[in-house]
Amino acid sequence: MRVRIEAWTCRPIDVEAWPLEVCERILSSDELDRANRFIRQADAERFRASHAALRLWLGERLEMPPADLKFAVTGPADKPMLDALPWRFSLSHTDSHWAAAVGECAVGIDIECLDRFAGRKDGLARMILSTAEREAWSQLKEPCATHVLAQFWTRKEALLKAIGTGLHRSMASVSVGCEPGPVTLRASDAEGRPGWWTLNDLPGLPSGLAGALTRQRGGLHPPATKCADALIREACTP
Repeated sequence: MRVRIEAWTCRPIDVEAWPLEVCERILSSDELDRANRFIRQADAERFRASHAALRLWLGERLEMPPADLKFAVTGPADKPMLDALPWRFSLSHTDSHWAAAVGECAVGIDIECLDRFAGRKDGLARMILSTAEREAWSQLKEPCATHVLAQFWTRKEALLKAIGTGLHRSMASVSVGCEPGPVTLRASDAEGRPGWWTLNDLPGLPSGLAGALTRQRGGLHPPATKCADALIREACTP
């Protein structure tokens, strides 16, 4: 019987734990080349460390050596996928943390630093919010406005990652609301196939971070329950 694997994690990017010689044994040549294209050395080190840690985490979940995992891309946004395996995964990172989700259905995860949304970001709100969302957000005062704008962003980016369009699709074209999750909504994937998706705000994140997770729901009809929609949180290290 196939084991059901659904999990998410958020962990610090530990550059010291992943020196170059270790990363070279785990990462693919493509990943190493991408790291080398960064102008700033610190960005290259964070890229290598987060991707090596991702491989280790996925390898543990899927019972495979980290170096043996093969990645490919699909869709207009070059969504990463596990090559020749039935599992789907998603990766996000900030300057200090990385987060990932893995499951048997399409998943999308996003984490962001709250500092990015501090203050009245009216221009950003006009760019990413629907008309109804923008009207609701404009009534909020700080610090609530910062948290809600970050919530909108992470929910929308997690959804767009899951459906496979990424930011090639306008964030303002999807409405996710700011009511407590989980939130279930209908949206078409990158190939135009309609389906149901569930959004969850990530609980227990380190201070200064906001995050969201999206997973695909089977079938063409809305799910009867929301209780079991969140993936299992395995680790969230401050």
